Amino acid sequence: MYFEKMLRLNGHVIRNCLNRRNRNCIRRRS
Repeated sequence: MYFEKMLRLNGHVIRNCLNRRNRNCIRRRS
C-alpha cells in the first residue's frame, strides 16, 4: 500500500514536471 501510494504520488509529480517542462522537479527526484 505504502509503495503503491509513493509510486502514484511520484508519477503525478513527474507528469506535472513534464507538462511544465520543469527540470528542477526532475532533478529533485534524482
